[in-house]
Amino acid sequence: MIKLHYNFKDVFRAARLGFSAKKMWIQFLGLLIGVLGYLILSYIAFLVGTEYSFMDIWNQFKFVPLPFGVQFAWFGWIILALSLIWFVGVNLLTVCAVSKVTFEQLRGDEFYEIKEALKFVKSNWKAVLLSPATLALFIIILVAIGILFGLIGKIPYFGELFIGFLWIPIFAVSLFVAYLIVIFFVSFITVPAVVATTKSDTFDSLFELFSVTNEQNWRWLIYQILLLFTMGVATGVLGLFIKYSLGLANWAIGLAMGDKLAAVINNAYCYLPSIPKLPLIPKVYGFFFPQLLAARVPQPLPWSGDIAACLIGIVLYLIFFFLCSYKLAVFSAGQSLIYIDLVKKKDEKDLLEKKEEAEEVVPEKVEAQLKSEDEKPKPRRRATRKRTTGGPTPKKKT
Repeated sequence: MIKLHYNFKDVFRAARLGFSAKKMWIQFLGLLIGVLGYLILSYIAFLVGTEYSFMDIWNQFKFVPLPFGVQFAWFGWIILALSLIWFVGVNLLTVCAVSKVTFEQLRGDEFYEIKEALKFVKSNWKAVLLSPATLALFIIILVAIGILFGLIGKIPYFGELFIGFLWIPIFAVSLFVAYLIVIFFVSFITVPAVVATTKSDTFDSLFELFSVTNEQNWRWLIYQILLLFTMGVATGVLGLFIKYSLGLANWAIGLAMGDKLAAVINNAYCYLPSIPKLPLIPKVYGFFFPQLLAARVPQPLPWSGDIAACLIGIVLYLIFFFLCSYKLAVFSAGQSLIYIDLVKKKDEKDLLEKKEEAEEVVPEKVEAQLKSEDEKPKPRRRATRKRTTGGPTPKKKT
């Protein structure tokens, strides 16, 4: 078992624990499956919710359509929301799987397999997904009640009196809704680690979520800031290696291919989506991958060059997923460490020393065991002589 400090120092271990082929592969699969689902649903949303044709979507967005600056019909927004729910849900499950691998590694099991982690997620996925869904349902119900009160308030004379007399409970409920919204966003961060380390159901996960938020809120916030710093440094170092590795490959191959390679690489970058102009994002991408910010105009190439550019474009997506998989692996490992530390602080309980639950008894095994016991030869009983009543008892010889 790995010994922890049970303080902020443990958060920095996430960079080392996340740099694992096993964990990065799980996160990579989650990103790939999530993006494929998002790709299909977002294309459908653009086709039915906008005036875009398939070729318009392909020419502007290529593989990953981004809805920035696009107006959708209401049903288009619903389909787009489903695509985001799919992407977030898949990655929540993969974060839980990586958290489980990290937890078992901290307990000393370095050979915990990927299939065991996926089997664990398969049997505990409801707690991971239903915890934030339950919070969202409560928030929607309370907001709907508020809208209903607003409709009652439109009634002449009675409405304003009704709202005036109930203003204190209305304020209390509004404050509770604001609190639930905070818990809702915290659930996406903490619930996968809670399920992975305690194997809790939806109710227990929500209880732990409220407990951590109420009792360890400042420590939780500081640990999350430290984890963000760790993720940024670790991902930045790997990003630099990727940047200079691609530069080295372009330089070495370009010595022989010359401008031909430059044209193929230029067309390959055309397959990547445009970077949204959000705060800090252009600056970060401009430092690591300045090619993504340059104006990309496809150059005429023969059919072989177009195929090569398409293949390299797909590989660039996979490289980006590789970088993101490490970042998410650091995040998942860090959440496991943070929750273990917080439980130690608030409950004085070490989750790493918790014994495994007894293995569930399989009915087929019990039946086979009983059958084998029945087939065993039973020992013969020694015959006993019954005493007859009424006759004299024989005397022992001296």
